Amino acid sequence: MPSKKKCRNKIYKTPPTPPPTKLRQFENGFVLDCVAVSSISDDFSKLNPKLGQVIPPYNSQNDKFVNSYFKYKGMSKMLKRTKQLNGGCSIEGKAVDYFHNKGHRHIYLSQRNKSGAGHSRELTSGHSSFMCDIQPIIGYNGLFGYRRNTPQLRMQPSLFEKIKY
Repeated sequence: MPSKKKCRNKIYKTPPTPPPTKLRQFENGFVLDCVAVSSISDDFSKLNPKLGQVIPPYNSQNDKFVNSYFKYKGMSKMLKRTKQLNGGCSIEGKAVDYFHNKGHRHIYLSQRNKSGAGHSRELTSGHSSFMCDIQPIIGYNGLFGYRRNTPQLRMQPSLFEKIKY
């Protein structure tokens, strides 16, 4: 008899939602340094060479999707000849790699992230904070949901309870 797979969400067939503590940990993992990165990028845009770029330099030897290419038979000879055998450098060169991995920008942003800067509760709570503190909307027709512009409705606005939110 074939084995039956247990599906926790039969409608969508999605994995279960992680607990709130795990979700909070995931949300804190995102770097929220938009203002800091923007100011660093603006400051370094006036200098040459352009070392303060926001997008990290691309190094194909660190890319897991093309990792198998570097395992071909003659590739190690070619990497040794071009002095790229030990990890190599990005397209932009060693100076840009060094500045990205160990420069002022990296030091500043890593210290900010270690101390928790850039992670406000509003920004990192993600979808779990959507509609968590809804305020009632009292429209033109008031709390009772209809107009009370006749004398009888002004004296006794409603035979029912107020609309509860």
